[in-house]
Amino acid sequence: MDKTSVVGLTAIAGFVAGGVWLSALLDRSPDPTEPVAAAIKADFSEYIPYLKDPVRRAEAGIDKAAICIQTEELLDYPILADRLADSFLHPIPVADCTSKTVEGDFGMFTALTYWFDKDGAEAGKIDVVAVRCPTPSRCFVDIDHRGGGNRYEAIRSDGRWMAKWHKMRWVV
Repeated sequence: MDKTSVVGLTAIAGFVAGGVWLSALLDRSPDPTEPVAAAIKADFSEYIPYLKDPVRRAEAGIDKAAICIQTEELLDYPILADRLADSFLHPIPVADCTSKTVEGDFGMFTALTYWFDKDGAEAGKIDVVAVRCPTPSRCFVDIDHRGGGNRYEAIRSDGRWMAKWHKMRWVV
């Protein structure tokens, strides 16, 4: 093997190693907690501006609204609570909630399940069905609730996650 071949093979090996290293950097998936928080805020965007006001919350009889979260994702609940702190929502894992199912004629539903936090106060419930992050700064979060499900695109910009758009996945 001559000197030119060795230099050429070394250069090719260097390019391959650099490509593998770069792809590993670009392929890192972010912690799902922050994009999920952005998607939850977007899911409740109709209510948050109104209920952020303590007077309106008091008039509505709401202090903090517990929301039971069912998911297979590993979420950091203290971080999730911190990211939702400026809203009226208090996220808790579904394992810390209790439920009661009532059967009857509820229009399109034959039964309704009511959820409660650890203190017995009524809570909401959502399912974080999937979190897919094609890049470290872009994730798709699927959230289901009693009457439908939405997909949110969460984008990280300047270190903050925000939901940019959503589409309805299903509705009753």
